[in-house]
Amino acid sequence: MTTTELDDRQRANLQKLTDVGRHVPDRLDEIADRFHPDFLWTYVNPELPEIAGQYRGVAGFTDFFARLADVSNGSFRGGSVDAWPIGPELAVVRTAPSMTRGGRKLRTDAVVVWRFVDGLIHSAWDIPASAIDDGPADPD
Repeated sequence: MTTTELDDRQRANLQKLTDVGRHVPDRLDEIADRFHPDFLWTYVNPELPEIAGQYRGVAGFTDFFARLADVSNGSFRGGSVDAWPIGPELAVVRTAPSMTRGGRKLRTDAVVVWRFVDGLIHSAWDIPASAIDDGPADPD
């Protein structure tokens, strides 16, 4: 699907997700108006059970990234690879995050399913694949 085949609502939804990507992890408060008051972020990852769960509101979303920074000693890097609208209410974003953990360089593929209600980001489910071990982390 090309951007010319998207309707106005889908284009607006993808723009909101682009804005999120530009403001993650520590500037989400600048775009709080793009989120529904009941926003819910759900992170599903058996490899990081200490941060898996649900986070409410923009403050919760920001807290999730702070926890992710803690478990990765600040090495977490995100990055959207592609995004697809699924009708007027959903979008799927493929990401390729990486981090260092336990002295190892790790990367994975992940999808985030985003739901929009009343033109606002209402909820999201972050679902990573199993981590790929790229070997020992570079010494600091």
